[in-house]
Order: sequence, then C-alpha cells, then structure tokens
Amino acid sequence: MDYRIEYCLSCHRCLGEARCAIEDDDMAALAGKMMATDALILGSPVYFGNVTGRLKVFMDRTRWLHMRKNLLAGKLGAVVTHAGLRQGGQEITQVILERFLISHGLRLVEPRGPGRPIYNTGISGTLFDAVDQGRFRWKKSVLDDALTVEMCRALGRNLVDLGASIPGSGKAFSDSVIDKEPGDAFPGSVGLWPARMKSNQDTHS
Repeated sequence: MDYRIEYCLSCHRCLGEARCAIEDDDMAALAGKMMATDALILGSPVYFGNVTGRLKVFMDRTRWLHMRKNLLAGKLGAVVTHAGLRQGGQEITQVILERFLISHGLRLVEPRGPGRPIYNTGISGTLFDAVDQGRFRWKKSVLDDALTVEMCRALGRNLVDLGASIPGSGKAFSDSVIDKEPGDAFPGSVGLWPARMKSNQDTHS
C-alpha cells in the first residue's frame, strides 16, 4: 500500500508538544501503527549509498515521536537493505537505519542467534550474481540470494524469541513474524510489520 507523506516543515511544533503540525496526510496513521506494534522492521533498497528519498521523508516526519519523549522506546527494531551491486552501499544504509531506530529508543535485533555462526554483519541483499566472460550476471529475484533469505529467517526467529518476552504479545507475535516470506521485506521503501495482533486474520495488515 502506498501512503501519502508530506515533507517536514521544520516548524518545530514538536519541540513544545508531542504532536505533528501536518495532519492532512497518512503519517498519523503510520505513527499509530508504530506505537501499537511490538516490533518495527525497516527495509530500503539502496539509492546512491543511502535510503530512498521516500523513506527519508518518513524518517523526518517521525521527529515528534521522540523530541519530547521517546514514544517508541522499548520496542524491537531491525533493518533490511538491498542493492544491485554486491557492495552497493548496503552497510552505509544499514547504519543510517539502525541509528534511526536507536534514536527512537528501539532495541536492535541481530540476524544471528546464540551459538550460531556469523554469515554477515547485517541483512544486505544483492542482485549481483557473477561475472561471466566480462559480463555481469544478475539474480532474477531477491529470493535467489540464499544468504539474505537465510538471514531473514534467522532474524524472524530472533524476533519471535525476544518478542515472546513482551507482555501482551504471545502467540500473535509469533504468527505475525513467521507468516511473512523473505520477499515481503520490501513492499515498498517503507516496511512496517505490526506485531501486536488481535487475531491471526490481522497478520498481513
């Protein structure tokens, strides 16, 4: 689903109260989802070594959620990035998104479980496959990146394990994470996975 998110006006209203001055777009609905969820996963393709412009606007508009008080503090957070090239700026984008989540008081969840080997320092997918006789060969789908898919699954397991300790989450939390396929991590430039569900029918909202 596409959301209409206007640019931050830098009016500084949020310095005086936990409220945004812009009220005629979809950001209020997104903020409501963020405050109601147990976990937030941000995913972005890499655009010139950074998040997409659309995601940056979203990030700017969350300012009111932490200037007076960190309204998202204590929630779980994770990051997924993807680029065409093998080293196309995924790590830089990952750091930007992780710093954003930390500034909001979220607890970062790593895609590595206790006692498991380390495969990568983050979920950084790529469409690059190989060089064949001087020509680039590309994967047909993000799902062809076996390492990224496995790390997404590991992240899901870690979210379930940590999320089970959050009061009021329980089985609904597990269903909301497990019911996702790795390819669902990029529904657009902004990926929100609301995890506190009232029923199993709500797991794809």
